[in-house]
Amino acid sequence: MEEFFTSEKKDMIRKLMLPNGKARELALSVELDPARYEWREVNCMNFLYDRREDIHIPEEVYFDLLAGALGKATSE
Repeated sequence: MEEFFTSEKKDMIRKLMLPNGKARELALSVELDPARYEWREVNCMNFLYDRREDIHIPEEVYFDLLAGALGKATSE
């Protein structure tokens, strides 16, 4: 995949790529900033820890929010 655009803003790294060099197809990669977030295990449960806000986000809640955001983005 050819990287077309990269933006590092606040707590996410966004990359826009051209899969297989086809100009009509785009892929978006969004990664959490590892300087701000890390995965932790507490009492056999996984949490996304936000260093800035000092909070633990349950894995299930994080993936529900992510799925909602992706569904909203693809429907627009």
